[in-house]
Amino acid sequence: MQTTVLATFPDRANGIEAIVARIATGYSVVVRDVDADEVLDSARIYGTEGAALAYAKRLMSIRAEVLEAAEAAAEAEYDAWEGKR
Repeated sequence: MQTTVLATFPDRANGIEAIVARIATGYSVVVRDVDADEVLDSARIYGTEGAALAYAKRLMSIRAEVLEAAEAAAEAEYDAWEGKR
């Protein structure tokens, strides 16, 4: 069976995307670094398309939240440093 990409969920701000594909053993979810054009080193396999799609959506949502929180913390730290100069 040939691998068929079913959906992609991009996070353009961070240069990554989750890809859901139909594979011989089920449905895979991988994360690709768009800027480097490389698939990151983890994949999950699901028995149903719905489960794979739900995981990919949740994964991109969680990554966006974590990155936004890290950016906010870095800004706050910088602002505090600026105030001490």
